[in-house]
Amino acid sequence: MSDSILLSGSLAIRAALPGERVPTFAITPAYTGGPLVTTRYPTGIIIDLSGLTTNDQAITATIGHDDDKLVGHVESVKNDGRSVSLAGVISAAGPAADELIESSKRGFPWHASVEARPLTTPEFIGDGEAVSVNGQTFSGPVLVARRAELFGVSFVPRGADEKTSVTIAAEAAKQKLGAKTMTGKVQITFEEWYAAIGVTADDLAGNPDMEQRLRDKYDEAMSKTKEEEAQVTASEVKKLRAEIRAEQARRELDELRASRPLGPSIVTGRNHDIGRHAVQAAFFKHLGHESIGERVLGEQAMEAGASLRCSSMVDIIKCSLTAAGQDIPASRDDMIRAAFSTTDLAGMLGASANKLLLDAYQAVPSVARIIAKPLSANNFKQHTGYRVTGDNSFRMVPPSGEIQHGTLSEQAFAFRVDTYARMFGITRTDIINDDLGAFASIPQIIGRGAATKLEEVFWQLVLANTGDFFDEAEGNYQEGVDTALAIDSLTAAVTLLRRQVDTDGAPVMVAPKYLVVPPELETPADGLYTSRNIAVAGVTDVVMTDGNPHERKYQPLIVPHLSNARYANASLLAWYLFGDPADVAAFGIAYLNGVESPVVEAQDAPFNTLGMQYRGYLDFGVCQIDPRGGVMSKGEAE
Repeated sequence: MSDSILLSGSLAIRAALPGERVPTFAITPAYTGGPLVTTRYPTGIIIDLSGLTTNDQAITATIGHDDDKLVGHVESVKNDGRSVSLAGVISAAGPAADELIESSKRGFPWHASVEARPLTTPEFIGDGEAVSVNGQTFSGPVLVARRAELFGVSFVPRGADEKTSVTIAAEAAKQKLGAKTMTGKVQITFEEWYAAIGVTADDLAGNPDMEQRLRDKYDEAMSKTKEEEAQVTASEVKKLRAEIRAEQARRELDELRASRPLGPSIVTGRNHDIGRHAVQAAFFKHLGHESIGERVLGEQAMEAGASLRCSSMVDIIKCSLTAAGQDIPASRDDMIRAAFSTTDLAGMLGASANKLLLDAYQAVPSVARIIAKPLSANNFKQHTGYRVTGDNSFRMVPPSGEIQHGTLSEQAFAFRVDTYARMFGITRTDIINDDLGAFASIPQIIGRGAATKLEEVFWQLVLANTGDFFDEAEGNYQEGVDTALAIDSLTAAVTLLRRQVDTDGAPVMVAPKYLVVPPELETPADGLYTSRNIAVAGVTDVVMTDGNPHERKYQPLIVPHLSNARYANASLLAWYLFGDPADVAAFGIAYLNGVESPVVEAQDAPFNTLGMQYRGYLDFGVCQIDPRGGVMSKGEAE
């Protein structure tokens, strides 16, 4: 355990359903991508999910990180780059598995503790610096484990942090509270029972229908003995609570409509933010993006948004005025003008548009963001970065015990951040016509435009080869006959990359990882990656019997800019081989304050235009860092 990091997550244990052999468990999420506090490291450490791998053998599940207390194994790992979730079965036969199942039935608060070990030395982010990882931005001091391995999971009384919680998915509230009479039946009050399933007295206030339904469930549960199957499951509890929230929303909506007869109102809840979220939720639903809305706003907000029953953008504008505490003018034009005269509508629609923009930005296949190292700049001035080289090899300590000093030198590289932006507008006509195409497409256009601009600027730098970055003198360039993409030329490029040395001539030990090619070389690149044998075309097609030594080694990445005639030095034949940017990065992308995604803002249009404007911007810059991080092949053939 000395070299491992513990990740904590919410645990759900479900009894075996009819037709299933064993109980199951789910940890959702096992890790949310933020800093973890451990005893091993002096500061928080973040696991970079883009570099997280799983153990080749089965990921076993134990109790208390004790290998002698085996309870099951993990069957699936879901890693979306922002969080990790696990699912498995309680498959072991023994006292540990029996203990877990029985204690879960009794309501013991188990936590999930997932074990991961760094595969490389964590990267240190200093005080005042920022780093973007797992779709989030963090400030130093913090450590980032760029490569790590997931190898185990354990059930413990307390997780690595105090925020974790446990849900037992197939046990009744009576089993959680467990007070029995002589007959073996549970004796708890109705108030204790509904509190155990997560319902509050406020939920039932003024809602006799819902209270009666819960009392019926309570009476049914109290009639069963402890040995019988639970009556109220976690899914039923979730459904009951959703119904309670929806009923509250409907009641408050009716009250607001009665007080404001000029237009529909919204559920403002206990504070203005809830009303804003409801309007955003209605906007997402109106555009057909309920999944995005539920992900960023939550299920409760989406239920409140649905209760508004907005059937057009005009309805949403009415609701935004109500959320801002304003009266609704009788004239539609006056109402639209009033809405755009406040910051609320622009702010709410801008926040919603940001979510659509981010989805569109991340949907663009970006090779630049894969092979470049992310950097952070706190202003738009020229910055200087340093890569450390020198004699860092360990030496044997002599009998005197004196440790020799190493010699380090710094090689500088420059970078700066610029702003790239675009603006679009929506008019009063679009609003009245309920032009969903304009509302839905503008944030997506901005998001996609930001992603494509970043790619364009990055590959212009790569193709420019400023200062002969790729050059025979650097030992990272090959040209001439037989450098066209094939087994032998790829072997030569791998050799060049692995032979890279520091200023003292010691090997840098760069591991090739990405094969970057133009679209014209996609087929041979895929063949080198996926094929065990290579077919050679000639008078008679021949399949090489000695196989393909590069199978599954270097992931092909396709970049259309490399062969596009619009860009200087474009080539149909040239290709590149890069290492892991977290180890030795050839190129970098700098972001202002470490913010790696674009921003969209909405505001009302100029005085002479009735409508609103969207503007999107992304602050970034690209730079060359270390020529030892990649190899270029000109791709010439006989």
